[in-house]
Amino acid sequence: MRLHEAIHVSNEGGYNEGLKLAAQVISTLDPSYLTHMILHTARMVLDTVPVEKRAGLPALGDYRAAISASVPN
Repeated sequence: MRLHEAIHVSNEGGYNEGLKLAAQVISTLDPSYLTHMILHTARMVLDTVPVEKRAGLPALGDYRAAISASVPN
């Protein structure tokens, strides 16, 4: 639910806030919950950010680190 909130926030122009929320959600989840669906939904947040706006977002680094976590076997 919180990842969908992050998508909504970003769609409304709060790109940094949406990325920050998604990173927070992903980084606080137990690894057993990092399923393909959860990580896919988290990646959808970045899809809402226009490419030309991505370079200047402070939360982008933390977001990328959080979603790069591998899905447990």
